Amino acid sequence: MILSEARALEIARINEAMQDNPAYIQLQAMEALKEISQDEGSKIYFMNGESPSPLPLMNMGQ
Repeated sequence: MILSEARALEIARINEAMQDNPAYIQLQAMEALKEISQDEGSKIYFMNGESPSPLPLMNMGQ
């Protein structure tokens, strides 16, 4: 029971962080891209690199 309450509190805090700071979502996306980029078989392409937040496209191999 305590573990589930802790997880619920964690989720609530993450939701609050996302509401209060939209950059939090961008940071999480960058962290995910960083993890994906560690795989030698993956390729990441960015559409419209001049945009303040370019859209990433991922190619995870054949």
